[in-house]
Amino acid sequence: MANKSIKVTIMGREYPLRVREEDEALTREIASYVNGKMESFRESHSDQPPLTAAIIAALALAEELYSVQRQKEQALNSVDQNIERLTRALEQSLKGSGIPSQKPTDRQAD
Repeated sequence: MANKSIKVTIMGREYPLRVREEDEALTREIASYVNGKMESFRESHSDQPPLTAAIIAALALAEELYSVQRQKEQALNSVDQNIERLTRALEQSLKGSGIPSQKPTDRQAD
């Protein structure tokens, strides 16, 4: 896993980075995304300094990340609830069929 030196451009300025070779494409894609956010802000607020564009872009990116994390948590909670509901339904079904239900032991789980 060798590191590689690359340069990315954000708001017309080059930034040298060291990344793992396998991460180069993703790093370039992320840098392009960040640049797009900053340039978009600058286009609609040309009177603002570059630092303001950077901060606003950082806040927008943090908001996106936070939203995705919340959606992920909600999805995981929903999956957990569905698993619990299905487990109870299966246990009820097994009780009604006369087949003994068995909870896995540590040995069975391996």
